[in-house]
Amino acid sequence: MYNFIVNLFSVDEYISLLEGSENASQKSKVIIIPLDGKESIETDIGNVDETSSSNDILSKYSNREDLLRFLKANSFVNPTHNNANNIGKNKGLMSHSSFHFKLTEKLINADNDGIKRKIADFRKDLETTDYYYKMGKSCDAVLELWENGHEGVFPLWANTEIKKGDYLVFLPPETDIEKFHPMFKVYLARRVLKYRVTDSGICSACGKEGPLYMLTQGNTFDLGKDRKFLLRKPTRFMTNIRSKSTNDYPVCEECALKTYYFFEYLKKYKLYRFAFPTTITVHTDDYKDYSQQAKGILSMLKKIYDKNHSKPFDYILLTTDPKIKNIEFRYVSDFKFNLDDDLKRNIRDVPLYDTVIETGSDPLGNEWNKLSLLLDYDVVFNNTLSKSLFETNPKNLIKSLHPFLKLKIIEYNEPIRNFLFFNNASLFKDRIHTRMFRELLSELIENENFRDEMKIGAKKIRKILLVYYKYISLEKKEVI
Repeated sequence: MYNFIVNLFSVDEYISLLEGSENASQKSKVIIIPLDGKESIETDIGNVDETSSSNDILSKYSNREDLLRFLKANSFVNPTHNNANNIGKNKGLMSHSSFHFKLTEKLINADNDGIKRKIADFRKDLETTDYYYKMGKSCDAVLELWENGHEGVFPLWANTEIKKGDYLVFLPPETDIEKFHPMFKVYLARRVLKYRVTDSGICSACGKEGPLYMLTQGNTFDLGKDRKFLLRKPTRFMTNIRSKSTNDYPVCEECALKTYYFFEYLKKYKLYRFAFPTTITVHTDDYKDYSQQAKGILSMLKKIYDKNHSKPFDYILLTTDPKIKNIEFRYVSDFKFNLDDDLKRNIRDVPLYDTVIETGSDPLGNEWNKLSLLLDYDVVFNNTLSKSLFETNPKNLIKSLHPFLKLKIIEYNEPIRNFLFFNNASLFKDRIHTRMFRELLSELIENENFRDEMKIGAKKIRKILLVYYKYISLEKKEVI
């Protein structure tokens, strides 16, 4: 299953997902400071390209591609998306780079003593990295500007409208910029991939040869008091992390980073239910408005269905928890987004359609797919089903929801969910569809308090009946 994660996006694409929308980041300012500390260059992230061409200092750099990558400060400040493992930990300058920094309110308002304390922690950790070993002179120049505080770096932004979330980029000589990118890649791997199991081997995911790592991110779950590792063969998932057995599942640096970023992406946006295809190519833009609610997942599956020329496809629904410890992969083969065309009914031919129109109610749509079924069922459950379809505990449902409706959601969301996502047709084969509507309508007709509390009158009851008749053909036997 992890191989599908590896093949889903590239490392850069995962990073772009973690960085969020470009519009938000382009509002941030970038203050570029040459190491001589004589002046600063102010620009916006979205205008770095233009500034690098027009500015006298920046235009002298011959490798324009390397320079533009270097000036993209947000890529280097927190690439692990974990403040606990940056240079100097939480007491430092909150960065994974010796040249790139994101400004916080504490940093902007700090006095000289406060800056010196942060620099001391930052320096101690920085001196253990390749940054310092191979670019020590430039690193010392940056540290000196920080250590001088109000006489060093602070005057360089004094005349700017700098704010929380803006960036400082210290500009080293071109030779150091050339060194920086490969060093950053090595640094990042060391910070993220702590468990290197062998210096040379075949990656279990992509098959490339090189150093191999055992994942920890997205690879653990709790069993008693000990941390257990998931990426093992089924018979060995509780063995030691440093085991040299060939039954382990070690992966190369690139595949390990992809998996790390995948789970960081899920954590950042709280996507604890995530659907993705196994063989169809998707892009990060396809997930721009993704939601882990049932409607959002089906909307994503529709995009995949359209990319696959309206043919069935295989996909995986990953379900996990906020700590990414309990992970479940559900593999679904030959998923059909559209319902059976042979059983399709034109909404205008459904009993009560004309009556619903005459009462002035909005008619149901004539679409015939799983998303339309969910939206139509949502009408029946007072627009609460889509948000609650994966819920198993009635205490977690909307508090104001009527107890009877809570009971029916918990009772029927599994067969509905299984039909919509997992190719299980018991909802109609076992005539659960009919039973569900019979119970709901019976309660609406007999229980006046329920009807009044839900504000459901004759128009809404007719519309509920219309939903029932629209899909009754899926039971392959008309029920009057």
